[in-house]
Amino acid sequence: MSGILRCGLCKGRMSGRPRSGVPRYVCPNMPGGKTCGRVATNAARTDDHVRDLVLVALEDPGFVDRLHAIAEVDPEVRRAVVQDERRLEELAVEWADGEISRAEWKTARERIESRLTTNRRRLTRVAAARSLEGMTGSYDELLAEWDRRNDAQRRAVVTATLIKVVVKPADPRRRWDPDRFDPEWRV
Repeated sequence: MSGILRCGLCKGRMSGRPRSGVPRYVCPNMPGGKTCGRVATNAARTDDHVRDLVLVALEDPGFVDRLHAIAEVDPEVRRAVVQDERRLEELAVEWADGEISRAEWKTARERIESRLTTNRRRLTRVAAARSLEGMTGSYDELLAEWDRRNDAQRRAVVTATLIKVVVKPADPRRRWDPDRFDPEWRV
């Protein structure tokens, strides 16, 4: 869940770090960084909780249909990515050969890279939707499929369904509080 979890105070990305041999996710407190270092959570319990959030959401066929709907990409998008990658190469050659000025190169590059970023995101959504193949049925069926997958495949399922999970600071009076976690779904 590193990178998917976000600190509820500073919105920084949380990462895995053990404390006294116990794996946990923390908002890192690094010199010169912009993260606060004030939020942490037990990794095993957090992994199980986020898994359960995702699997319960995937039980809903409507939710899955909406995920697939946002992932549909026109085949032209793939061609556009290839064309724009070629254009960037051609642009570099034109600048290197002195055919265009640096200002012209910079303007053209920014426009091409903007299109590339947008189209690559669309393609990423397609790949994410593919990670959901086989993830249908009841919670128990979904859990069985989850258990058959490796960590990378599980992470792909989580990132296909969630944008992030905000982790609020812990209440020192409660040992485990699932209400600390605010998921932001892709749909």
